Amino acid sequence: MKVTAHYAHWPDDTPGTLTLEGTEYLIKVKARSFVEDGFRNQTWITVDFGDHTYSVRNVHGVAETQTVEHNSGCAMKVNVSHF
Repeated sequence: MKVTAHYAHWPDDTPGTLTLEGTEYLIKVKARSFVEDGFRNQTWITVDFGDHTYSVRNVHGVAETQTVEHNSGCAMKVNVSHF
């Protein structure tokens, strides 16, 4: 699988794009590593997998992840993890 991720180093920055390739699990690991290895607080990356979106944000050196499941209705399920 090949996906285009969007990232920035601050919430108000214009997002850049990054191509990630591999299984869904490997893409999530790469996205998380991108944020964890980044040098700036508030670096974030978002990957859209079609049926859900995976996001990671650096909050004072801690990678926070969020998964939002896309449904055909209005409701969305949000899971947030702090590592």
